[in-house]
Amino acid sequence: MSIRRKLSLSVVFLLLFISVAIGAISYSQGYKTVTRQLKENAPEMAKYGAEIIRERLNYYIVSIEGIAARHVIRSMDWEKSQKPALEFETKRMNYLGMGIVFPDGIARYPDGTTANLGERLYVQQAFKGITNFSDILISKVTNSPVMMVATPIRNENNEVVAVLIVRLDAVWLSAVTDRLGYGEKGYAYIIDGKGALIAHGNRDYVLEQRNFLEEGKTKPEFSTLSVMFQKMVKGESGFDQYPFMGSDRFFGYAPISGTAWSIAIGGYKTFVFKDVSTMRLMIIVLSVIFIFAGVILTILLSHTIVRPIQQVSEMLREISEGEGDLTRKLEVKSNDELGSMAQYFNCTLDKIRCLVVLVKNQSTTLQNISNQLATNMTETSASVNEISANILSVKHQAINQSSSSIETSATMTQITNGIENLNKQIESQAANVTQSSSAIEEMMANIGSVTQTLIKNSDNINDLTKASESGRNDLTVVAQDIQEVARESEGLLEVSTVIQGIASQTNLLAMNAAIEAAHAGDSGKGFAVVADEVRKLAESSGEQAKTVSIVLNKIKASVDRITRSTEMVIDNFNTIETGVKIVSQQEFAVRNAMEEQAVGSKQILDSIRILNDITEKVQAGSLEMLTGSKEVIRESQSLSRITEEISNSMNEMATGAGQITIAVNNVNDLSIENKNSIDALVDEVAKFKVE
Repeated sequence: MSIRRKLSLSVVFLLLFISVAIGAISYSQGYKTVTRQLKENAPEMAKYGAEIIRERLNYYIVSIEGIAARHVIRSMDWEKSQKPALEFETKRMNYLGMGIVFPDGIARYPDGTTANLGERLYVQQAFKGITNFSDILISKVTNSPVMMVATPIRNENNEVVAVLIVRLDAVWLSAVTDRLGYGEKGYAYIIDGKGALIAHGNRDYVLEQRNFLEEGKTKPEFSTLSVMFQKMVKGESGFDQYPFMGSDRFFGYAPISGTAWSIAIGGYKTFVFKDVSTMRLMIIVLSVIFIFAGVILTILLSHTIVRPIQQVSEMLREISEGEGDLTRKLEVKSNDELGSMAQYFNCTLDKIRCLVVLVKNQSTTLQNISNQLATNMTETSASVNEISANILSVKHQAINQSSSSIETSATMTQITNGIENLNKQIESQAANVTQSSSAIEEMMANIGSVTQTLIKNSDNINDLTKASESGRNDLTVVAQDIQEVARESEGLLEVSTVIQGIASQTNLLAMNAAIEAAHAGDSGKGFAVVADEVRKLAESSGEQAKTVSIVLNKIKASVDRITRSTEMVIDNFNTIETGVKIVSQQEFAVRNAMEEQAVGSKQILDSIRILNDITEKVQAGSLEMLTGSKEVIRESQSLSRITEEISNSMNEMATGAGQITIAVNNVNDLSIENKNSIDALVDEVAKFKVE
């Protein structure tokens, strides 16, 4: 980039920076000043608006109190005085309506209507002697905002005897706010103690009683406005700004004294800051003009400054790209800094010409020396490289030998560890074989013992079988005898029955004999005694026969039970005999199996003894291998130490040779570079014209 362009761009950037800085500072200060004025003036305007509303309210209060103080109103004569007076005052003051509330809470109006207003707060306050007014209400009849004003009516003793009420058109509040505002299109509005709009340029807001305090809780677009309404409801005064319906707005707000109302006066930021925006546009236009003028002035000035520099540049270009004529001179035409620069430039060329002459003479000498040095260093470098290659070859052989020794030592260590593990396993195997041999011998002894026991059990089972058969036969004989006893018992029962029959007949005969003896009189007394004894004997015989019959029945029942038990015992003996035969057969099979197992165990014991002998031989061979392996490891470790010492020595030699090689190569490279530099210097010096 040329000096002219650099100078022009520098001036442009400087002017642009200054213009932007001045514009930004001016705009910022203007914006801050306007904002400060807004924050100061808007609340003051709100206070002024609140005073206007308060004065208007005071006017209505004074007017109503004046009417209430008239004699016709205080007379409490409705038909003759109060009613005509109210009709007159309503027309004169342009009220919407007037009425009187009596102590029972009933309000009477001139048109003859009545209403119960006893519970209305403004009526209750008036009965307490306080003139006050109600909140703004939307009349369902006229669909417009109205307000009620109430004042006490006092008698001659200054006692409150009734309340005068007046219905006013509350549109006057919006009429007042329509005349208030800040800046172009500024406006004002009033809210009540609940946040509802009671005066606004948009009458629909008033009729709808829009409450942005509540709407802001659910609608984010009104949240900032809701915060300001909260401050207004609390009776605070101040300044705030918020976005509303797509534009930023600002307001100062203040409470209206004696009420729960608050007024806000403000406007659109766009219109208020219109002058600031205009100032910013003017600053931008002036900055552009200022920058344009500065650019033109810079171009003219840079042309004057750059022209001599271009002459110097042209001469230097001819020296560097042309014949390199150092005998040329610049023409000095001025006495300023540029003239001094041309004069010093000519002096510099003279010194350079002398220097080039000296360099040209010395470079020829250096060229001859560098050629000889390059030749010698090339030969030296080749010799050093060959020595270094031999050392590296020996080093690699030593490294390979060291690696082989290490691998051999590691392999022998692994083999030794394997032999040691094998020896331990062989010892474990020998111990296990010995234990197995002992276990098998013990098992054979147990098999022999079990076989003898089985033989004895077989004899016992045979004896048990014979005893069982004998017992079964004996039980059969006993069963037959018992059955015979049962049959004999049945015969005895028949004899007992016969005896009972005889006893019964004898008893009957004794009774007949007694009857006959009684008929015979004294001669039959002896016979009667005999008959009585016979009767007693017959009764005794009958009783004994019954007892014998009972005993015989019991004996017969016992014999029957014994017979059934005997049959069951015989069946059990048959089952025992069958089970004993089965056990005998199983004992015989087990004894045969134990005899075969004894033969197999003997064969296994012989094989284990042979295996034990082989294991002892293998263990002896393993110990010999272990001893030899340890000896080989010791020799391998000794070889590894020797190889490591040789490798370390070769590493040191290789390192030294490498350093020598690097140094020689560096010297060789330097000599070549030196030669090339001298050749280049000779060529470059030859380009200059010094004579």
